Amino acid sequence: MASDVDCVRDRNFTREAVVLDGKTFVNCRFEGCELIYSGGRPFVFKNTTADECTMSFVGRAENTVQTLAMMHRFGMQAFVDDMFDFIRNPGRPKP
Repeated sequence: MASDVDCVRDRNFTREAVVLDGKTFVNCRFEGCELIYSGGRPFVFKNTTADECTMSFVGRAENTVQTLAMMHRFGMQAFVDDMFDFIRNPGRPKP
């Protein structure tokens, strides 16, 4: 778990942009927010909800999403599909 400095507890976020990188959110609620991930340290949600939010990938995270999209378009559909199946079913072996 992230250090206490990176831990956000018992907060309600409403219609704001929130950078997620490296933070742990405990007992938080996001409503109508833009959640932003730039490819830094992973974030953690514990007992946290997000309603009517959008997710933005910027920087390194955006590069990764664009690379996966290119791979899917140019003949590596099975690899990308296997990766997303692993994401949806984390108990199975990695592709």
